[in-house]
Amino acid sequence: MTRERDTRRDGGCPDVPSKSQRKREAHALEDLGRKLVESSEARVNRMDLPDEVRNAILEARGIHAHGARRRQIRYIGRLLRQLNLDPNIALEGRTSTRVSEKLVYWHARLNREGNGALSEFFVQYPGADRQRVRQAVRAARTVEPDTSSSEQASKARMLRHVLAQYIDD
Repeated sequence: MTRERDTRRDGGCPDVPSKSQRKREAHALEDLGRKLVESSEARVNRMDLPDEVRNAILEARGIHAHGARRRQIRYIGRLLRQLNLDPNIALEGRTSTRVSEKLVYWHARLNREGNGALSEFFVQYPGADRQRVRQAVRAARTVEPDTSSSEQASKARMLRHVLAQYIDD
């Protein structure tokens, strides 16, 4: 068994994230959920989040029992994971909250709507490299049934990185 474990560490299957990596991502999304619960209602309403996530955030604000609140925040993290959002979008310290909100908004909208939202993005950010943004959106939206979660997260990070170059305060 030790031999198998050593083989995997040496690069047995690079597409499958380790359990530690999956836990780090889950904790990062929980932290993002906690920050959303603690942020103002106006800020949450400005973000382009599905109604299910927004309702879960509002419900968490009304829960005062520690265990129940923790479960609700975990639930919000699970919903955010289903959106394929990169947890670093709103947690990066070097970007302002307003820029983070714009990143979350455009990331979610471009993932959901694709070409329909692209034209509006290019109107709002005329200096954006059209080809690069289109490629990043296409890659992030292309989800094959056999695509690993680390590959999906990588595509989401790539889209976030491309958008962050053009979205500024």
